[in-house]
Amino acid sequence: MKRATFALIAIFILLSFSPWWMLFIILGGFGWYSVNAKDVILSGLGVAVASWGIKLGIGYLSGGAILFNRVAEMMNLGSSFNLIMVSLILSGILGVLSSMSGYQLKSLINPPISKTQA
Repeated sequence: MKRATFALIAIFILLSFSPWWMLFIILGGFGWYSVNAKDVILSGLGVAVASWGIKLGIGYLSGGAILFNRVAEMMNLGSSFNLIMVSLILSGILGVLSSMSGYQLKSLINPPISKTQA
């Protein structure tokens, strides 16, 4: 929980000055420091959906409702709510993939030591 809160704070600070895809690089680093695969999946999904959802909510409430509706119409989604839901689903999937990539990269670089090798 502490790491997820730290990741959310880092995301909000860094995303103000960097491109949107930095979210997934941060989640890759978050996956690197995770202990097991279940933690990686749940926290990657939660942090990605929470951070992207808060950013979308702030954008919608600060005068972006017209833009959301126009983009939803261009994509044949019908309403801005459908656009937000599709965005959250996509960010959740990408969050899990990026955090799992960081976790798997750690296991490739630092393989666990088994008892038979020692």
